[in-house]
Amino acid sequence: MKRWLLLVSAIAAGIIVAALVLSAILVFNGSGSSGVDTVSQEEAVEVARVHAPSEMRKAHARFIQRADGSEVWAVKLFALNDQGNVTRSMTVVVDATTGLALPLPAPRSRPSG
Repeated sequence: MKRWLLLVSAIAAGIIVAALVLSAILVFNGSGSSGVDTVSQEEAVEVARVHAPSEMRKAHARFIQRADGSEVWAVKLFALNDQGNVTRSMTVVVDATTGLALPLPAPRSRPSG
């Protein structure tokens, strides 16, 4: 009888440990690298298009994790001529958590000389 009780309690403990491990895996890997729901690439491109002139037809988006841990989409938009060559481009940075367009930092001036 004691052996039967020990066997049942060992199985129950194993099931509990397995459930805890599985839940930890789901929590840490379930929703992206930061554990926060992120804006999709398509959503980031849509946000960027709102902030761009209508002739910007082509888009390329890249997901970036910044040094401070924040995540953004850098969306490069292009205007093309009739031959398909790029005539103009601009970049819109979209916060991957909120979906808001972020201001770009001011360009750095190059040293003269």
